[in-house]
Amino acid sequence: NELADTRFLACLLSLMHLGNLSAQSAQPGISVQTLSKQPIRLPSISYQKKVSAIIKSLDDKIEVNRRINDNLEQQAQALFKSWFVDFEPFKDGEFVDSELGRIPKGWRVGTLGEIIHIISGKRPSQKVSELKGTFNIPVIGASDIMGYTNSILINEKILVTGRVGTHGVVQRFNTPCWPSDNTLVIKSNYYEFCYQILSSIDYKSLNRGSTQPLITQMDIKNQKIMIPSEIVISDFEIIVSSLMTLEESNKIESRRLASIRDTLLPRLMSGELKVNDIENAS
Repeated sequence: NELADTRFLACLLSLMHLGNLSAQSAQPGISVQTLSKQPIRLPSISYQKKVSAIIKSLDDKIEVNRRINDNLEQQAQALFKSWFVDFEPFKDGEFVDSELGRIPKGWRVGTLGEIIHIISGKRPSQKVSELKGTFNIPVIGASDIMGYTNSILINEKILVTGRVGTHGVVQRFNTPCWPSDNTLVIKSNYYEFCYQILSSIDYKSLNRGSTQPLITQMDIKNQKIMIPSEIVISDFEIIVSSLMTLEESNKIESRRLASIRDTLLPRLMSGELKVNDIENAS
């Protein structure tokens, strides 16, 4: 209503420990009455709108980066399909029969294990749920970052996918990290090519688990694939690597903007930092 700006109110709610209000029951929840009775400090509507504008400018840039990255991913996928599924650039050349169908002459059928090195992740000795102090190394789960530790397991360009539990999510890392024991870690000189291959695997057909989904290193290594000529795969790596370098740059900027937003927000909401201080600084 006229007393509150919607975005400001959303920011205010994000800083409240709503979990503490949850009823202690088999199905925790928050009632309308409980939430409605929570006391809040509400500045003038004009001040709220100024705070909202600052937060919106950061959120908008993060969203722009996300959309750009979605487009970059789509470009990489489209190029892979054009080259290695539809063979568009090679249609005027000679083709030969193979167990995977007709392929350009000079290519061959092999296994993914021929072009990758694969290991299993490990369980960290210590882990916390949130970034804190020396616990700043992400612990990688089957589908996302699942916490932070204070040690580095791997510090090179890798692909990570689930070994136990969630399957089919392929994550990219080029910074210090700790892949957990429910993941498989893949390294390859054909990084972008392998990423696209791993993203297209039918993981359900590989599942060995009865109660919990499970795949092994050999399941991945034994996948039959077309292996293009060296010059073709090198050209693909060069083109797609340039797209993914831009994507990584956008991710880094978005993480920085999110950190700025998350640092500013509680200080603005509490009055410790004034909007004028930010406007004068900019």
